[in-house]
Amino acid sequence: MNGTLMKLKDKKRQDILDAAVEEFRIHGFEAARVDNIAERGHVSKRTLYKHFDSKEMLFDAIIEIIMAEAAMIPTPDFEPGRPLRDQLISALQSYITLVADARYLSLNRLLAAEYMQDQGLAERILTRPELYVSPVSSILKHAMEKGHLRQADPNFAANQILGLIKNFYFWPQFMLGSPSTSDEHIMADCVDMVLKHYALPNASTSIVDC
Repeated sequence: MNGTLMKLKDKKRQDILDAAVEEFRIHGFEAARVDNIAERGHVSKRTLYKHFDSKEMLFDAIIEIIMAEAAMIPTPDFEPGRPLRDQLISALQSYITLVADARYLSLNRLLAAEYMQDQGLAERILTRPELYVSPVSSILKHAMEKGHLRQADPNFAANQILGLIKNFYFWPQFMLGSPSTSDEHIMADCVDMVLKHYALPNASTSIVDC
């Protein structure tokens, strides 16, 4: 198959997936109709079934797209010559840019609506390790190992920071469609709160500068 045909095939597949996301979002998985998906995607049902054998396979393909995007979240390592606070803020800014993207939010809303009604689906999705990639756990782990922070579970500490950050920069958009805050001081305050909690006892050097 030549390159042009491959690109056309890939485009049709993407058009079908985009149409499926919209159909599932509006009607839910159970009420969604393959006829509507084909119409939204501007393809015939025959073409749709060449790409996906069933509605279930379409939904599974959407799950895999979300998992792949979650797995691509950057997880930078600790940079010894750079202030820890700056490293955490930079990593979190990149993370929020990805997870607050309109398309990513739309896909995750779709999944959330379905797994809230289906315990089996929830377990199948929420146990995937890709969903728990942290943009700051590696930084915190190395900072603790190098004596910049007290010893603790870096994954737990990372979840504490993410919980604070997502409260201001993710959940308002996810739940209400409201714009997230653009105040960068809030992110810095969240980072400072957690860094203060994990500061070494009687540390003589500011954790902001280490």
